Amino acid sequence: MVAAVVFSALLVCDLAVYVASQDRAVLYSEGDASDAMYQQFLVLESAGGADVLLGAEAMLASAPLWCPTASSVVARGVAALSDVQASGGVYLSVHAEVGGPSSVADNLSALSPLEGSVPGDVNILLRFDSTGSEGPGVSFAKAEAHYVHLGLRLRAAVSSCEAAAAAVAGALSLPAANCSSGALGEEAAAALRSQARSALDEGFALSLSYSVSAAPACSVSFEVHLSQAGIQGLSSKFAVRFSYGWRVSVAEPASPGKG
Repeated sequence: MVAAVVFSALLVCDLAVYVASQDRAVLYSEGDASDAMYQQFLVLESAGGADVLLGAEAMLASAPLWCPTASSVVARGVAALSDVQASGGVYLSVHAEVGGPSSVADNLSALSPLEGSVPGDVNILLRFDSTGSEGPGVSFAKAEAHYVHLGLRLRAAVSSCEAAAAAVAGALSLPAANCSSGALGEEAAAALRSQARSALDEGFALSLSYSVSAAPACSVSFEVHLSQAGIQGLSSKFAVRFSYGWRVSVAEPASPGKG
């Protein structure tokens, strides 16, 4: 009788040990699956961030930005960027917006050297949302936000562009000896040269295009062009161009002449 009781107790203990070992195996399996999905999330996060950055580069390099509206155009363009990634049971979406400078350390090392924010650059806040599942017992959810940046000095470029256009307009509005491309062009070029030196110190290049009309009164239509080249992108460097100008009436005593 005692032997039977002892044997039954041993069976119960063995069963308990077996069940416990099975529970640990399930826990280890679920833990491994969760770790695998988190690693997959990190891969998808870098891929989604890269796609958004490439979209931002393409948008900035596609056409010249009109200086007075450049900041709002860039903000709207970045806010329209998004991406979706999926792999290994993990689904991730990313949305972008122009963000302010941040001193918070970031960890998107796969996007080096563009991770983090830099004062004066175009800083982009990426918002990631991810979900996943693997079997009935394993689910995954993660939300993160990270800064990345592109080295376009947007505010400085707009300021330099508008200052150059104002200088050219001021020079052209003064009385001119005659209404010729030669005379008026020299006035405009002289005004631009004074601005070009300070722009060059900021890494910007300035140029000018214009046309002169003598009738019904002397006037000049002009555009100042500013560019920042050598901006580091994900895989290569690119340039962003700006323009600004208007029509200026040339004061008397200008008279019609040959251009």
